[in-house]
Amino acid sequence: MRSSRAIAVLFVCFLAFPTWASGQVGEIAFANSGATEAQEPFLHGVAQLHNFQYREAAEAFREARRIDPDFVMAFWGEAMTHNHPIWL
Repeated sequence: MRSSRAIAVLFVCFLAFPTWASGQVGEIAFANSGATEAQEPFLHGVAQLHNFQYREAAEAFREARRIDPDFVMAFWGEAMTHNHPIWL
């Protein structure tokens, strides 16, 4: 069972590698109450989070928080970067 998990993770990484290598993480729409200026780093952080780029996502969420210190969803996003359910 453990080896099948490892194979699945490697397969996902292999499929996603071209995206990671190019720096492209896709586009998303995520309605929230953060400041307009904080939207770009926040949305980029969410996209990175969904591409398993945890360190980069955390940095983007921290940047969104720096711009809007009351942006609670940016705190949520950074917290989610510490949860790695695929890497059991």
